[in-house]
Amino acid sequence: MMRCCFFYLAIASIPQIHCFSSIIFPSPHQKALQIHTNEYKTGVSNFGSSKGVIGEWKDSDFKSLSVGIGNAGPNELSLRRGDEVFSTTSPVLSPSECEYFIGQARKAIAEGKEEEQEGVEIQGRKDWERTNSDLGEAKVSCLSEGALERLREILDDKLYPMLESRFGVSDLTVYDGLILGSIAPSRSQPVHRDASLLTLNVVLSDIDSYTGGGTYIEGISDTDTPLRIRQGHVISHASGVMHAGNAIQTGERWVLVLFCIARDEVRKGGERRMAGAKRQLKLSH
Repeated sequence: MMRCCFFYLAIASIPQIHCFSSIIFPSPHQKALQIHTNEYKTGVSNFGSSKGVIGEWKDSDFKSLSVGIGNAGPNELSLRRGDEVFSTTSPVLSPSECEYFIGQARKAIAEGKEEEQEGVEIQGRKDWERTNSDLGEAKVSCLSEGALERLREILDDKLYPMLESRFGVSDLTVYDGLILGSIAPSRSQPVHRDASLLTLNVVLSDIDSYTGGGTYIEGISDTDTPLRIRQGHVISHASGVMHAGNAIQTGERWVLVLFCIARDEVRKGGERRMAGAKRQLKLSH
């Protein structure tokens, strides 16, 4: 009789054990949800969020090219015109604004190098051990407060409305971003997807100050004809689009790249970022 009671109690306790273990060991989706929530809150704190205002953006303000339906990554179907890559027909940032952000990036990179541990040889480091400063990258979150304030104004007035007008998503924020500098001769980066929902690529350098460059986009570019845009112009696309920054042969090229997420974009993006976050800052456009 005691054996039967013990067996009954053991079986009856299984659901409680299962519920308790799900609290201790959250599922991958629960982890992704928490990561996404934290990223979104941090992004809103640092860069604000879109307000559901499209502004004056219209179709004639852009050139658009399709990478082909089904080729823009896991979030393509949740976006309006998710298979398209948009480039502005007019500059969004003025030359003085572009030069300002280049100067801020140079300062951040120099400060980052100064803070590196003395006696560590950059040439002897593995790829994953190199810092953003080593790679000629400045994280936008590490820019001066004045630069961040100017970037927030540009996002609110121009870039967030642009993304809402093209892709039909709201409650956007920047969760990460970089200002990338290439000094010739540089190498093309590997073709990759970004670990976010939408990517903004703003060219800060005058197109006549370097040769080569541009962005290779799989599905619309031949290897010899990357998409090249002028200073202050913007390329926007689903982050799942396969792309790569193209090498320059002479001069310098600086680009502002912003990675955006939306409040309600969790499962496809959040779980993907769990695998891709460690690689994100090692890529340069």
